[in-house]
Amino acid sequence: MLARPPFTAEHRANIGASARSPERRAKTVAALTGRTHSPETREKISAAHTGKRASPETREKMRAALTGKRQSPQVIEKRRAANLGKRRSPEACARISASKIGMRHSPEAIEKMRVASLGRVVSPEVREKIRAGHLGKRLPPEQRAKIGAANLGKRRSPAVIEAMRARMAGQPSNPKAIEAMRAANLARSPEMIEKLRAAHLGRVISPETREKISAAHTGKRASPETREKMRAAKLGKPRAPRAPWSPETIEKMRASALARHARRRADAG
Repeated sequence: MLARPPFTAEHRANIGASARSPERRAKTVAALTGRTHSPETREKISAAHTGKRASPETREKMRAALTGKRQSPQVIEKRRAANLGKRRSPEACARISASKIGMRHSPEAIEKMRVASLGRVVSPEVREKIRAGHLGKRLPPEQRAKIGAANLGKRRSPAVIEAMRARMAGQPSNPKAIEAMRAANLARSPEMIEKLRAAHLGRVISPETREKISAAHTGKRASPETREKMRAAKLGKPRAPRAPWSPETIEKMRASALARHARRRADAG
């Protein structure tokens, strides 16, 4: 049998152009529509591709070919419907996790994701699904330590703080969230309490922050139930030693008490 001579560059280009023509693509799609591979064929394809990795040049070509392309809503919906109810195996999750260790998004990618998320509002149904999906989950101590180390020394910008304040203004408190925070505070270990105490030692709240805290609490009154809970929580606890009050603090407390008594007399008529 005679050996076939290798294809020339011109021949390869003609084959590629023919395969990429719209008419050829339409015929291929029509011929394959409705066909499905058997489980044996799927297994063979999987085994043939296992362990293969595309070269950097091939990856770059694939990236360039897909840049700027947008999938139609119909394709997205089909893929979503096909994946509904599917769960990755623990082995697959472990492989994906191992492949992403050490990966970092570039500043350009982070900026693109930020711009793409601007203006998006998560619906109440999606929020509820996210909340239900995280219920009962506890991060392992190693992951908690990594998150803590990554956030050490970070400060939110004034713009971020103002945006958070505006978003939460007027929102009613969630009793379940309040109860969960209270339970989490009660479950703090002595080591965690000591760390928090040491982290706050020497901090001085600025006059502007003090004024904001005062304005946020002005007019608020704890309900009888809350007062009773606070009283019960302090029963039997020894009072922590404190530094003596300065004359300025004593004068402020006196003026505040006088104003409080004056308001009560005015309310009583």
